[in-house]
Amino acid sequence: MNSENIKSLIRQIQDELMLAENKFNNALNQTDMDIAAIDIKACEDKLNLLYKKAKEMGL
Repeated sequence: MNSENIKSLIRQIQDELMLAENKFNNALNQTDMDIAAIDIKACEDKLNLLYKKAKEMGL
């Protein structure tokens, strides 16, 4: 995985995180909130891994 791929993936996951946060904020019931919370956690986990990989690559 090269540096451009990492940067692109980080931007993509940041966008997904923003969408998940919007879904959470606009949820009308508990189920929608739970699903959005799971999506938020997944995005945060992905970002943490990508940030770690970027740091290892010196980005």
